[in-house]
Amino acid sequence: ELNDSIYVDDIANSFMTENECDKFMSETDSILSNMSCQLKEWSTTLSYNNETQNVLCLAWHHLNDELKPKISKISADVRLKLTKRNFLSLIASMWDPIGILTPLITYGKQIMREIWIEKLNWDNELPVLLAEKCSKFLEYHNKLSDIVVKRTLVPFDPSEVELHCFGDASQIAYATVIYIVTKGVNSEISCNF
Repeated sequence: ELNDSIYVDDIANSFMTENECDKFMSETDSILSNMSCQLKEWSTTLSYNNETQNVLCLAWHHLNDELKPKISKISADVRLKLTKRNFLSLIASMWDPIGILTPLITYGKQIMREIWIEKLNWDNELPVLLAEKCSKFLEYHNKLSDIVVKRTLVPFDPSEVELHCFGDASQIAYATVIYIVTKGVNSEISCNF
């Protein structure tokens, strides 16, 4: 179970009970101790603190058990001088291991493709049409910190569970999303991905 929970230097897992969590933590500490590795810290929703912590380059708010993209707003300086170098740097800095930002990153890559087709120099300002598209991208980018994703896939004991998969493609891009819909005995419905 530990192997399936490791991503780069994070261990992330979910458990239905506190006992399962305690057992996993104890076994993990033992395994890593035998390899002369020591974890820096454990964080759980069980502590009910109001902290935010980094997990997979996302901000994890313990109390609400929510994930938010960690995105810095783009300053007006960058907007004033939109170049191929600045825009590519911005897109490359958007690391998204679980796909929350995929729609915006795809839009940015489409714009970047148009910039490459124009064969522009790295530090020349972009032509008006491309600069307008980049400005629109930057507007969307600066709103990314408003995105909140519940970490829990199944937030209650469901009476019904449905797995939905949707895929689409065009000449420009393709994408797939898989999400789970749970229905509770009291008619509550939850949709998470």
